[in-house]
Amino acid sequence: MCLTAFVLNPDPGNGGYRLMLAFNRDEIYKRPTKPAEFWDRNSDIISGQDMFVGKEGGTWLGMSRSGRLAMLLNILQPDGINRDAKGRGFLVSDFLEGSMDGQTYLQGIAKECDSYNGFNLITVELGNNGSIDANYYTNYAPEWKDPIKLNRGIHTFSNHTINTSWPRTDHVRTELEKIVQKAHSLSKEELTGELMAMMARDVPLVPCADISTEDMDFTKFKEILKELVFIKSNTCGTRTTTVILIDAAGNASFTERTLKEPIDPTHPEWEQRNHTFSLL
Repeated sequence: MCLTAFVLNPDPGNGGYRLMLAFNRDEIYKRPTKPAEFWDRNSDIISGQDMFVGKEGGTWLGMSRSGRLAMLLNILQPDGINRDAKGRGFLVSDFLEGSMDGQTYLQGIAKECDSYNGFNLITVELGNNGSIDANYYTNYAPEWKDPIKLNRGIHTFSNHTINTSWPRTDHVRTELEKIVQKAHSLSKEELTGELMAMMARDVPLVPCADISTEDMDFTKFKEILKELVFIKSNTCGTRTTTVILIDAAGNASFTERTLKEPIDPTHPEWEQRNHTFSLL
């Protein structure tokens, strides 16, 4: 359960942004996680990291100083997940550490797509000449066997395949359009705050049942999820929000707001950290 909204703009002009991205990670509270930082084994890569046994080092969102970025959103599956499937978080980590272009990388993943539970995978490459190459692949839509190139503009994704309209994705798209219109008048700190606030809406977009209900079936859960930007419940929810900004000069800002572990949903403690660096 995750949600992202981002803008691709290869020619933003002075004071503009090549990339504005906001991402909510929705996950079980007990799943151990390392907050975002540059990796010990590769100091050019920054991300939060999954520390669940057997899945250590996987991630949902990360980027490198060389301008490689990838993000993962799991697909909700009514028949449950295959516990023996490969860890999806490594799809992001492997791309960040590699040198293969996004289209070729995703084509390779497509050849072994049945080894994973359902996912959306997005890769972005920001060239030092101002170019942006973004690609999308899902293993949950048999009619789409090849990666799809993402054009400039606003894109939103959640726990469904591309071109599927959910209230939560429609809402953040509308809000992001408003933010884009005034971005030039905002400082980087103010823009980060606007994007964080956009992802923090914890009131359902329409009245719906409490997601914490223990006897909720999959269909009802999915219908409620569609209406929530920020998720709260007793056992899982939005535990990390990340905002990434990359300006026209290649200056990057990676801001993460995340719940401190161990997580107590009745008394949540948040911490926020910001990393700034220049693309190589």
